[in-house]
Amino acid sequence: MSDVSAHKQMALDFLAGELGRDAPRDLTAAATFDEHPLEKEGCVTVFAFDASIGGNPVEPFYVVAGETSTNYYPQWGLDPEQIYDVHLGTRFMLVVEVQQLPLAELPPTLESDARDRLAGVVPGAPVAEFRPVAAFVAEGHKHAVCRARIADEEVHVLAGDLPLGIYRLINLPPHVVYRLHLGNIIRMERDDGTEE
Repeated sequence: MSDVSAHKQMALDFLAGELGRDAPRDLTAAATFDEHPLEKEGCVTVFAFDASIGGNPVEPFYVVAGETSTNYYPQWGLDPEQIYDVHLGTRFMLVVEVQQLPLAELPPTLESDARDRLAGVVPGAPVAEFRPVAAFVAEGHKHAVCRARIADEEVHVLAGDLPLGIYRLINLPPHVVYRLHLGNIIRMERDDGTEE
């Protein structure tokens, strides 16, 4: 049995257990990743499916299965690569026990520090309407998901004690942008030879 076939069966079994009669009968393989970016994470396949869960209208979802803890996600308008990043970020959050942090506990220099870092990435572009919308703590490091307007575009800015990130995906909930960013960082570190 090929990896994709085995992963598909894992995904179908998982969804049957999670969703019961709302589980899909078939899945469409969207992408396979054989990167081993985290300990105990290996070759996985991202599958797409549509489902009506709990009587809600039919919506598109992804499920990630293989050498990982299988999980499913709304599609959120993301492509399979982005969902793989969200999945890695989710796995990392669970392993490291990332916790939500009250916005009031973010450092008072968060905005000025972020503006300094943004000036190196988007020199000369005005930054306005900067505001934290979610905060997290991981192993003592404080991370913030912020909204801002850079030039004339509204974006999410990831700031604090983690590499800067700018995302145009403003329709995503902050916790999803955070997981997407963590997944990006994990994969970049792996590519740089600094695997977790």
